Amino acid sequence: MNLAQTKALLSQFHIQPTRSLGQNFLVDERVVSRIGDLSELSPEDLVIEIGPGLGHLTIELARRAGQVVAIEIDRHVLPALAHNLASFDTVTLVHGDALAQNLKLLCKDWDGPVKVVANLPYYVTTDLMLKIMTELPFCQSLTLMMQKEAAERIMAPVGSKGYSPVGIIAACIGTLRRVLSVGRGSYFPQPHVDSVVLQLEPHHEQLIAAQDLSGFGTFLQACFHQRRKTLYNNLNGFTMTGNRKINPETWLNLIENLPSDRNARAESLTPAQFSKLYYSIIEFSKPI
Repeated sequence: MNLAQTKALLSQFHIQPTRSLGQNFLVDERVVSRIGDLSELSPEDLVIEIGPGLGHLTIELARRAGQVVAIEIDRHVLPALAHNLASFDTVTLVHGDALAQNLKLLCKDWDGPVKVVANLPYYVTTDLMLKIMTELPFCQSLTLMMQKEAAERIMAPVGSKGYSPVGIIAACIGTLRRVLSVGRGSYFPQPHVDSVVLQLEPHHEQLIAAQDLSGFGTFLQACFHQRRKTLYNNLNGFTMTGNRKINPETWLNLIENLPSDRNARAESLTPAQFSKLYYSIIEFSKPI
């Protein structure tokens, strides 16, 4: 759908875009087609789309994939979305907050590949990306559109202020690439910032096993709980659920064995070092 068609649909269904939900509808048909190309979909694929809005991208995904599950939080756009998708019997609409959904459950009956395509709202970009990666570790690819500033933080290098758990998890499970720039003029209403599309392609051999991703995420949150504190001070007292507590001297030995030093902060560790430390913690904290 182009700009004129979008305005007509908004008028027909009496919809006012909601700024708090980050509702800036993608009206550049070239960008929509390009995202479809980048997703590399086939009839064997199930696509989970987060934030379909009026269905601009959903229609493109439905033309290419075998099944699409689209999660939309705003009930006001559902009639227009259903109207646009009426001719596609392979699309399932889910009304609700994606953060509250069991993403794994949404694709439990699908035997083929699963891929995620999402236009992530700025205010929950990090939370949603973490949820997707930890709940759907078997995903073949993630194609995620977000504001440029959010993407820069997620891809921030080791030692920088933006370096964070979401970028570390991405690096531990695959290769994260910036594949497309999307100018603010491609949206209606036009936002104040540009966007980019990031794509994550998981590796066959990952630094963190799929079944450990959820616990690893909790561990990283503890490491970065207070960024100005040393890693030791953030982790001293941290325990894996159900396991025994590690004494302070052992914490220091684990950190210094990375190699690192007792004054190191979380932002100085590489993804591989975090992986090594995490599995060391699991080993040392096992019940006797």
